[in-house]
Amino acid sequence: MKKTLYRIANFVYLLLKTRHPFHAFRFSHFKTEPFFYVPWRVDSQGLFFPENQLRLPHNFCRRCAYDLNELCRLARNPFLRAIEQADTNPVLLMQYRGQNIRFYCRSLDNLVVVNELFTDKIYEFEMGRPLIGIDIGMNAGLSTLLLAARPDVQHIYAYEPFQSTFDLALSNIGLNETLQEKISPINAGWSDKDGLFSFHNYEEGSLGASTSFTADLHTQGQVAGTTQVRLLDASAELRRILQLHPNQALFVKLDCEGSEYEILEKLDQDGLLPHVHAFLMEWHHKGAEPIEAMLKKNGFSFFSTGRPDAAQIGFVYAVNTHTHAV
Repeated sequence: MKKTLYRIANFVYLLLKTRHPFHAFRFSHFKTEPFFYVPWRVDSQGLFFPENQLRLPHNFCRRCAYDLNELCRLARNPFLRAIEQADTNPVLLMQYRGQNIRFYCRSLDNLVVVNELFTDKIYEFEMGRPLIGIDIGMNAGLSTLLLAARPDVQHIYAYEPFQSTFDLALSNIGLNETLQEKISPINAGWSDKDGLFSFHNYEEGSLGASTSFTADLHTQGQVAGTTQVRLLDASAELRRILQLHPNQALFVKLDCEGSEYEILEKLDQDGLLPHVHAFLMEWHHKGAEPIEAMLKKNGFSFFSTGRPDAAQIGFVYAVNTHTHAV
């Protein structure tokens, strides 16, 4: 009942603002203007933001489920330069650290990730040295491209176990010829096990899909069935990369929907956590405490925070100050 009353009130507000019943209805199930911090208006061509003269066409808004909150967050993005078209799909052009980055934005899930990376800047950091990156949970490749665009990142190994999502990542990487040589995409995930296993996947891509053996995370989205994925022993894979890059600092971006606990426990058991210079990670559902305990034991200093909009998700940013001078 409260949700219905909220949407009716929202519809009335948007009707007064847009003076267009159809536009008001499409946007009315999302938060209203006081939360957006950016002026906007709707016209026959789409959503328009007068401050930066940005127009988001209706076909783009439709792909993003008319989520006014996320569309307004995109308008605040300091790196956005254009919305292009490729094979009828919208392509966002970002200019980041002197590099042009292009990628498809086909859905609301894609847009949420874009806003986390480029508007909220969740992976902004400085180490002051050349780095080798490991991206565990590449998803559609946006975080991989963001990290590869950094001049201090010499190479990045990017892992995505779900085939359909891996294919999306390859299509995005393929739009960025100047960055391709810095990226090694691998159709597999990290785990405390090695082999082929079956997991749930989703019809709308695998944002939220997990290869965890201990976390039940398959409650969001519509389950499309199961798919077989390849998992690699985390310790063996880290040793392989260490051998390829001796005496170079490694950082790990870890966002794998609950599998982070199994991965970190495996690296901890095998004494390999101190070989990683820094972690940028997102935890899911089990809380930050087990991760913080492992980091403390292995000489890491860290910043740990939750998300106000999602109680079961949080971030940990860690640097190993015992093994590596900052």
